[in-house]
Amino acid sequence: MDPALAALVLSAVAAAISQPLMAVPAFLFVDSFRPTLPYGTGFAAGAMVFMVLANFCQKATRPSARRPWRCS
Repeated sequence: MDPALAALVLSAVAAAISQPLMAVPAFLFVDSFRPTLPYGTGFAAGAMVFMVLANFCQKATRPSARRPWRCS
């Protein structure tokens, strides 16, 4: 195996090793807040809808120099 490729594979494995190690503490943390999860997900969904609408309203009200529907 090429040494450069081996170094890339080793760095990829080293970067991903924290995921299985932190999966159990993350599960225990989320499980302890199970009764409040619907409120948190509802808040997150509302925040995402607000951000999308704020971005769309900003872009929709901005004057545009290019108007393809104009015939002049």
